[in-house]
Amino acid sequence: MNFSKIANFIISTIFIGIFIFLIYRLKIDFYAVGEISFLQFFLLFALSILTISTNGSKLRNIVSVFGIRLNAREWFGISSLNITLNNVFFKAGSLATSNYLKRKYDFPYMSFVGSQGADQLILLLSNAIMGAIVCQYIVSIQGNDLQWMVACYIALAVALILLMQWEFRGVSTESRLADALRRVRDSLVGIFKNRRLFFILCGHNATLILLNSFRFYVCCWVLQLDVPFTHCLLFNTAMTFLSAVPLLQSDIGGREILVGLLSEAIGSGFNTGLTATAVDRIFLLLWAFLCAVGCKMIFAPFHQSHKI
Repeated sequence: MNFSKIANFIISTIFIGIFIFLIYRLKIDFYAVGEISFLQFFLLFALSILTISTNGSKLRNIVSVFGIRLNAREWFGISSLNITLNNVFFKAGSLATSNYLKRKYDFPYMSFVGSQGADQLILLLSNAIMGAIVCQYIVSIQGNDLQWMVACYIALAVALILLMQWEFRGVSTESRLADALRRVRDSLVGIFKNRRLFFILCGHNATLILLNSFRFYVCCWVLQLDVPFTHCLLFNTAMTFLSAVPLLQSDIGGREILVGLLSEAIGSGFNTGLTATAVDRIFLLLWAFLCAVGCKMIFAPFHQSHKI
């Protein structure tokens, strides 16, 4: 085991340990979930299904560029499995998705990596722009000292735009590694040059920002927490950037702590952010897992042959 893996394991363990300690130390009350109304339950169910569907639709549009046509059961089931596994281990869902597409459609791993990389850049850019707008709005309305966050979001947006404009040069050497890198580059460039797909992905990612924020807002409502919707938008943009950090346990613990700190910084309280984030994760994970089971996708990526 190399140094980076050891460091990753230690950091992941620390995050989970701190998360468990805070739940015990702060005596966070989750009993309010037991008093959830039918309307609240239905909204969380509907928003979770819409989130899964939007992610699945995004995948369907991406692979269609490579001549792959996924049926509804496939893209919805893959999306459910992707969300389930990604909430447990870093990019485990993406690995399962690439394995499924490789086995059934002979879709090269590196082409998948390139297409997902392009989508990830578009998603981060969307969240950076939204984060800057929401931060500035909170500053103007509440007078919070968040100008540094506005500057950070703007800097991230500019960096991402410059990265998208970067000229990806071909690899001159001939080797398996060079061929793999060439596939990544070709997929990445191909998606950025496909204006129709680019705007479709932008629309899907903007929809995901709103869906995730509304779901978080409903979780706050269930827990009887008074959190403005603008705060939920800000929390969601921050969570998206954290989820891109390669930690072994995905962002379990880290997401909750980050939102708790942000919540404290803008006046909603640390406990509020941590509790609502944990409940939101549980609800989404529950519905995603049940949908993956219902679509018979739990073991599909690992079968040598399968029919959908």
